[in-house]
Amino acid sequence: ILAAVGDALALGITEVHMVGGLHPTLKKDWYIDLLQQLRALDPDLIIKAFTAIEIRHLAQRIFKLPIAETLAILRDAGLGSLTGGGAEIFDPGVRDELCRGKEKP
Repeated sequence: ILAAVGDALALGITEVHMVGGLHPTLKKDWYIDLLQQLRALDPDLIIKAFTAIEIRHLAQRIFKLPIAETLAILRDAGLGSLTGGGAEIFDPGVRDELCRGKEKP
């Protein structure tokens, strides 16, 4: 991950998005170290990582802390924001209401 981001920084990226699933064996320090090492590559790099479900997994199963405390630790390590879990709106009525007046592709 660090090598790929380092290579991409040389090409001018300013932001990295990462998701990794619900890994069953990685430890708390692995996630903290990764964020800290990414931050060390470029203090201005925007680190957008982990979906909400991953945060819940990290809090409950890996960090064994409340979600708010887990987020604070990750933020202190370098996390800038969370990735989206998708902006899909599956209910046709809700989608139509939200998108009324907007062109459809």
